Amino acid sequence: ALTKKQYARKIKALVKRRRILAENKAELQEQADMEKYRVDIFHKVPPKPASVQNNEVNGLLPFDEGQYHCQEYNDLLKSVIPIRNQFAASTSEEERKTLAGEEITHWHDYMLQREKALPDHFKMNSTTVSLLEDVFIRESERRNKTLRSDRVIDFHYKFAQNRRFDVPLDPRNLIQMVHPFHGYMLSIDNKFFTFDEMVKMYRQQLVSSYERSLGQTFLAEELSCLSFWDVIDHERKGYTNFPDFVRVLKMFKFNLNPWTLAAIKQEFEWC
Repeated sequence: ALTKKQYARKIKALVKRRRILAENKAELQEQADMEKYRVDIFHKVPPKPASVQNNEVNGLLPFDEGQYHCQEYNDLLKSVIPIRNQFAASTSEEERKTLAGEEITHWHDYMLQREKALPDHFKMNSTTVSLLEDVFIRESERRNKTLRSDRVIDFHYKFAQNRRFDVPLDPRNLIQMVHPFHGYMLSIDNKFFTFDEMVKMYRQQLVSSYERSLGQTFLAEELSCLSFWDVIDHERKGYTNFPDFVRVLKMFKFNLNPWTLAAIKQEFEWC
């Protein structure tokens, strides 16, 4: 017969084992749920070396010599690097706002150019858009036909219950959008998405996915971040007020206490 102490240890070990099994089961279920949304990305190549991408991102390679991964990227950085240098040297708030607007305009121009250059297998087909809209209408607020940010995952889950999510997003981009724990779209304070905003997000993330498939992981992350920034800065000013900037940080899973300017400066003092 077991002593009281031995019995207690056995029960404790059994509880621990069951908890581990439950956690593993939950993780497997999460992977299975995300698999419903996954679409294979064609012609994906390994990421470029980080040192090469870093030189590209910072405009350290010679321009107009074919050293950037495409001519549009060459032209983008050729335009924005001088703007960044001028921004860093400026002490005028108004001038900085103007420069921020100029840079973000160049980024949106690049996004549009690359969207036009997407191969067919990186585009949303009209059938998928129509099916998504049908589900969106059923899941959205009846009064204004919008979807609250914390219900974005429900919308995708409802769609995937009956149909395959036929939007060729890279798995990383999809996780950043709608993962139950890591998804940015699910944690935007006081945000209601229209269907047009959802489609715009998909299309921008497809451009990011395409760049990622070409080995441009740094650029892909920048474009993905721009897509989420647009949710808050819908006027494309390139800057925002303090309350909306807090919304941006919360969307990107920052957790500061308190949410003060001093705390934010301390968080980013390494920059």
